[in-house]
Amino acid sequence: MDVTIYVLNTSNAEYQHKQYQRWYSQQFKHFCIAQHTGCNMKDITLHRGEYGKPLITTPSQYYFNTSHTSGYSVCIVSDYNVGVDIEKIAPIDLSIPDKYFAVEEAHYIRAGRIEQQLLRFYELWTLKECYLKLIGTGLYKSLDSFAIVPGHNNYSIKDDMATRPDQLSVFSRQFNRDYRLSIIMDTATASTLNVEITNITPTFNKDFIL
Repeated sequence: MDVTIYVLNTSNAEYQHKQYQRWYSQQFKHFCIAQHTGCNMKDITLHRGEYGKPLITTPSQYYFNTSHTSGYSVCIVSDYNVGVDIEKIAPIDLSIPDKYFAVEEAHYIRAGRIEQQLLRFYELWTLKECYLKLIGTGLYKSLDSFAIVPGHNNYSIKDDMATRPDQLSVFSRQFNRDYRLSIIMDTATASTLNVEITNITPTFNKDFIL
């Protein structure tokens, strides 16, 4: 399945002004939805689900999700429910998985060589964020109540509360060396996600930088 991720480089100093950050975030969402659907930005309306997940009201029958980290914002718009996450890779306390992740996930991280453990942590962290965003609960669902276990060129998602874990398509890659980018999409049948990354920075900056 072909998937487009819209990427905005937010390292420009203008994005660091706190009084503008919410405005930029709102414009970013509407811009990406308009790019994907062809809808005029002024006609796009959003609402929030039970746990605060942003959803598209108009145009109908589309889903979207965004993620922000130091230096980048990403957005995906799709016919299918989706969660996306990007994180900048930085040193963390590697005891966190033992405390908060499922046993299988903590084992996967620990089984890696020392230099791999940090990368494996961000691989699973971004995927777990994607899953929580896809199902719409955020951290209202505990991190150890489900497991995402890497296999040979695929991932197994284990959640006793999930109705269709076999229909979730997963993508996770390092991005620009210092970032991890992941997607989980609820498709009709699990399939490979062919991801195209579209850099909207020049156009967005031209239209929206104050």
